[in-house]
Amino acid sequence: MPVFRFIAMWLAKSLSKLFGLATVTFFGRQPSRDDDKAAGIGLASLLWLPLLVVVFYPDAAEWVFPEVPGGDEVNRVIALALAVLIPPGVGYTVSRLHNQQDSDRSMLAYLGLGYMYTLIIGLLVVALVLIVPLVKASYILRRFELQHIAVMIERGHLDGVVDAVLDVLHRHGIEAQVESPNRLIRWVFGALVWVEGHIFRRGFSTDMVVVRGEAEELGWFEITIHATDITVIGQQEVTTRLGALFSEELDVRVMYFTWDAEAQELEDALRECRGQLEQGRPCDRERMDELRGRLAFLQLSREEWDAVHRQLYLIERDSERLRADLALEQAAASPQPDGEDADPQLEADDPDLRLEPGDTDSQRNGDDTAPHPEQPEQSDPAYSRS
Repeated sequence: MPVFRFIAMWLAKSLSKLFGLATVTFFGRQPSRDDDKAAGIGLASLLWLPLLVVVFYPDAAEWVFPEVPGGDEVNRVIALALAVLIPPGVGYTVSRLHNQQDSDRSMLAYLGLGYMYTLIIGLLVVALVLIVPLVKASYILRRFELQHIAVMIERGHLDGVVDAVLDVLHRHGIEAQVESPNRLIRWVFGALVWVEGHIFRRGFSTDMVVVRGEAEELGWFEITIHATDITVIGQQEVTTRLGALFSEELDVRVMYFTWDAEAQELEDALRECRGQLEQGRPCDRERMDELRGRLAFLQLSREEWDAVHRQLYLIERDSERLRADLALEQAAASPQPDGEDADPQLEADDPDLRLEPGDTDSQRNGDDTAPHPEQPEQSDPAYSRS
């Protein structure tokens, strides 16, 4: 059946694109050291569901692995073997994640949890693939663009991130209001975040918030905020503008821009420096050099590195500005004696500053080039030639 096989291949390619869209939109950023492992877990979970279908309906094997010869029983045995082996493989892959290295779980526990991870992730990804095109169909028809800011929002910090987003918008005169997202997407996403937090051992915020508004001369926009992503939807002008504003002005103290534990420790150190600046104390230059050195040896993606480096640069810039302001204030508070402002008692005590009869004001101020009445002014040799 070449026609049906062609349709199946076309559906598989379309599903692959939609799967990528769903993972980018709803998974957000993954730990940079675990990108490949996370992709393998998602792909294996997605492939596991068709294998279950073949176990109960062997005729469906032509759609799942059409090139494998054999009858219904052979197809059922192959599908059953793969369906039994894939979940333990997922569990083993989870145990190899960087953030699982200090876990006290046994390998047997990981292998057993692989069945739960595979089932939940597979069902949720399929649900997202089916839901996202339906819910966002109007956005696609209007040719809206998407701008992503990949973050990690811990449990209890979502409200702070929403306030930070609204604060940036209000500072630039952009009015917006908070609204509830689609219930179905919210429920599916909550389940996905739960299992993702279980896998990566992170306390994610499981809620989702939508901010909608309209920027003057730019148009309507929608901002979706959830545990691993801030997504801006709208025309290209507004998404580009808001993406730039959020990258520069979002309060970094309510979210992380990295996933790995070492990188988040560096972000915590930068938060301490930012708090020190807000208390009116510039960050020590040696401390900043140390943090810059740590950044150089972290295994980060380009996007993560840019986000952390931007924080480091802003803190260094603000620290130098604060040092300059403090120096000016100190100089203004302690002016040097000059002219009529000089202390008469200081002049009496210091023979170098004492004004003798016949001295000029220039000599009083230490100007050695001024002429003295008792010493005739010497002309410049360059002008003394006739």
